[in-house]
Amino acid sequence: MKSVVMNRKYAYALPLFLASVFIGCSDNEEAGIDQLSEQARSFLSMRLNRVAQFETAATTLINRSFNAVSGNPSPGGDSDSTLIDEPWIGETCAVITEIENSDGSTTIIRDYGNGCQEGQHGFEYWMFGKVTETFRYIHNITGTRYRNEYLSRVNYEQYGGRYSDDYTWLINGAANYNGWSEWDTVAQKFYGSFTESSDLVSKYGDWEYSYSSEGVSHYDDTHWEQAAGGFYQYAEGDGYYRSDILRKLVMRFDCPHDDSMGLMVFGLTYVSGLEKITYRQDGKTGEFIIDYGNGECDNVIYILENGKRIRIEMDVLLTILSGG
Repeated sequence: MKSVVMNRKYAYALPLFLASVFIGCSDNEEAGIDQLSEQARSFLSMRLNRVAQFETAATTLINRSFNAVSGNPSPGGDSDSTLIDEPWIGETCAVITEIENSDGSTTIIRDYGNGCQEGQHGFEYWMFGKVTETFRYIHNITGTRYRNEYLSRVNYEQYGGRYSDDYTWLINGAANYNGWSEWDTVAQKFYGSFTESSDLVSKYGDWEYSYSSEGVSHYDDTHWEQAAGGFYQYAEGDGYYRSDILRKLVMRFDCPHDDSMGLMVFGLTYVSGLEKITYRQDGKTGEFIIDYGNGECDNVIYILENGKRIRIEMDVLLTILSGG
């Protein structure tokens, strides 16, 4: 598949809550970045790195869907475009089961049981557990519109591996994506939507963390938005950070950015929306709000914390977080 670069979820208490936040902050507008709590700084650092991987996965999903509908689906009704890219070269020690489901999806189960030796050509490693993947990609054409419907579900059951005696990785849980995209060949418009949910526990050596999320996204060729009501939570040990979207988060694809910043760029291009962060870190609990602005590509956010409204220029924040 060719690569394409696009230019590309409360109730009545919410207004009262937000009003109290903004009124309470009016006397402290533009408080300095040094007024940020240590917990807020730690969250922003994580937001720009680990959790930003969600945006990376989502934008990759949008790009793949764009590729599918802007290509050349077969005309004349529905076509199941399910493709399986077998990742192994040669034999695998896993028991592979493939199931064609009544809804047109395909399920592949890779079961390593209590463990077996995988790999070849001098690179061998131990694998164990089971991963079950279900996927479907269906194309159809109606008039001038190409439509792609897709789903992707994966379930991990004590799935992992060991590359050395002191390093083992392990994943349990599930992740799901379900959505659609359309391409209007006359209007030259691309748009779509998807839902996602995940509940995963991962372990790498001695480091263990969990990640859960739920949300609805809508997109077109100009922007991507995450609906109010969505959330994600990252937890490690007895500490956690949880994000709840109070007002839809909007990312514009036409905002300029520095490609040299790599994955962090996905955490910098929200231009509007409100995100409430609650946390427990080192025995302390608290909360703050991130206000991403009014829709302009200004690379500025506001942190509403402890009665202060703190203006953050992202390039300055990155310099501080990096120790520059």
